[in-house]
Amino acid sequence: MFRLRVITWILSICGLLAWSTGTLAQNTKSPPTKKLPTGLRLAGGGNSWYAENCGPYAKEAGIQGHKFFRTIHQHAQRAPGDTRQKPVELAEKGDIDAFVWGHTDGLGGAAKMLLDVLEAGMKKNPNFKVYVQVPWLVHDGRNPAPDDIDYGDSDLADVQAKLDKRRKAEEAAADKINARFGKRVVVLVPMSDAMMELRRMIAAGKFPGVKKHSAVFAGDHMPHA
Repeated sequence: MFRLRVITWILSICGLLAWSTGTLAQNTKSPPTKKLPTGLRLAGGGNSWYAENCGPYAKEAGIQGHKFFRTIHQHAQRAPGDTRQKPVELAEKGDIDAFVWGHTDGLGGAAKMLLDVLEAGMKKNPNFKVYVQVPWLVHDGRNPAPDDIDYGDSDLADVQAKLDKRRKAEEAAADKINARFGKRVVVLVPMSDAMMELRRMIAAGKFPGVKKHSAVFAGDHMPHA
């Protein structure tokens, strides 16, 4: 499994900022006091980075109660000694507040499973949500991909156009599920757009210490750290 450390930082920091929007008390004689929220109990699944890496950031920010459960695929058979649980099992017991899905198939390839998790989770918690990372394109959308694929050779404007099309499909699928529940229960995380911004910075020579895409992108279809 390849993971992109820089995107991890971007998403983790953004997530913590979103969770930390407490009211600031105004006092002319003392500095404002930030009210920290209670941490979330998260479970994650897929083939990419997901929320287990939030732990150190939550701790550093002083957020209490953050917890992460690594899961096993909904239809997988547990090997002896495997203590991981399936997402629906955790949701049915009320052990999690949200499920994070990070997979190259995105929302479309897991809609049935995510619906099952949502329905189970909302029976215990009406504020239960599923966060779906909008993924990058396998092989930058080149099909078939060359044997010696080099991400540095990709036309970033062309890749962005393909990602925009993919994102619109993800948004339509999320809107359909949200309409079914009458509120926003599926939240899309624009991971692919964060990745593209990083790649544009590298191409423009504006990312410190990285001059080539190969420093952070390798393998047959995914970024890595």
